[in-house]
Amino acid sequence: MALVAYAQPPRCDTCHFDYDHTWNPSYIDSVVVYSPPFANEFQPCQNDTVKMKNITFIHGLGGSANSWAKQAVWTGNNYKTGKTNVNYDANLQSSFDYIGDELLEPQITKGSDQMTKTNPGRCLQNDFAIAHSQGGIAARFLDWQWDVNTNGDFGIRGYYGLVTFGTPHAGADIAFTKEQHKGFIQEIVSAIYLERGYGLVYDFSQSIVGRFLGLKGSDLVDKIDGAIENQLAPVMLASIQAPTLDEMAPGSPTMNSINNHKSRLRKVAFYGIEDAPECWKIVSNMTDTASEDYPLWEAERDYHFQEKMEKARYEHETVIQELGKEIRVRGDYMKIPILKKLLSTKKYNELVDEKNHRERAITFLNNANTQWRYLIGSYHRDSFETKTINKYIVKWDEKYGWFLSKWYHQERSFYNYDDAVSYSKTIHGQVYQIKNQEIATVQETREVQQFFPSDGVVLVRSQRAFPGVGGRVDKMEHNNHFQERNSPETEILLLKLYNGKYDSYFKTIAK
Repeated sequence: MALVAYAQPPRCDTCHFDYDHTWNPSYIDSVVVYSPPFANEFQPCQNDTVKMKNITFIHGLGGSANSWAKQAVWTGNNYKTGKTNVNYDANLQSSFDYIGDELLEPQITKGSDQMTKTNPGRCLQNDFAIAHSQGGIAARFLDWQWDVNTNGDFGIRGYYGLVTFGTPHAGADIAFTKEQHKGFIQEIVSAIYLERGYGLVYDFSQSIVGRFLGLKGSDLVDKIDGAIENQLAPVMLASIQAPTLDEMAPGSPTMNSINNHKSRLRKVAFYGIEDAPECWKIVSNMTDTASEDYPLWEAERDYHFQEKMEKARYEHETVIQELGKEIRVRGDYMKIPILKKLLSTKKYNELVDEKNHRERAITFLNNANTQWRYLIGSYHRDSFETKTINKYIVKWDEKYGWFLSKWYHQERSFYNYDDAVSYSKTIHGQVYQIKNQEIATVQETREVQQFFPSDGVVLVRSQRAFPGVGGRVDKMEHNNHFQERNSPETEILLLKLYNGKYDSYFKTIAK
């Protein structure tokens, strides 16, 4: 089928997309008409053969053997099956060709041979693979090569079914913008770099703060931007700077080859939908607790990074109010010739500079999730809707003391009336005197942009676009890209898979 798209890639020759353009983010989803399984799919072994199978686990970009380690052990402990947990370093390898031929295939063959040695006469066509993220693309690349490469370069076929978690089957939009992520990380660190004058970094991650050892005080002030760009951002983003990511771009030769290949694999696809703000949850996984570090099936939605960002924003807002008062008072005094000579212009400029920095930080923090969605392709500029909403403006005049003090007009805007009322009650305790206080209601017209759902890294429409998968798919709610390997929901889906719910081919005998 041809793709009917309202925006940019990813493309999918096997899918038809129809997008809901109404503004209701919790229900926006792409509708995929799946191509049915191909008629010549691999068939399971007959009843009179040895059915002891081998399951291969393949991790994604930036992962390791630890990514699936607990799940592989759990599978072997609870089911009559062997398991092969492969390991490869996609960050250092130049192509799927090398990963498949030199790294994955030998490990898969070794695991299968060991299983056959202990179970002579077993039928290899029962073997299948379970892959996460880029690992699913690597597995499909191998499947394609096993079918089309007749010179034996990729060895013999090692699996006949494939189960994917969060794999970008139509390609990854993040491949188009990977270089821009460095700037995003710079803004994150800059936004929480609170005390410019003292060179302190907000302690939001031990692993990140550790990168600044040796950069203290004024030395840090001079070197902070370079440290973020050249030391911190590359470390945080190593997993998306790999050469193989370019091969995963929608419409790339590699993606076109595997998507146009009529694979005979038995297929199941699991895809995740994360709730906002995805950006903090994904950055949390890049910097702090990884999914595999949690006990089995206990990876949780990570709110701690989000909470730290909220704390940073609150501190910025609080200090901005204090700075604003001091700047205005100093500004008034500096208009008086005799006082101007006594006051430091340098100090005044430092206060203004700090206030501007904190205001920029708040702007970034308020829009970080939107920016992240742009970076992963979730936002498309042709999907705007004009909305008219109420805005509540708290207005008042204030002054800060009786001596040479002027009245200053102040306003704060809210989109919730109760928030506006609550804030207005706090003003009296913050300043020397106020007058003319009111809450004005105005209407504001804005363009609101819808987004395509994702798991924080991969768009739903790409996760579901597995050619020939048919209706053998299932959704993982509120799972970000990394949790999909080890969340409580992962256990539920694997139990269903091994019980044959999605396809009887994957039914695995319990011990």
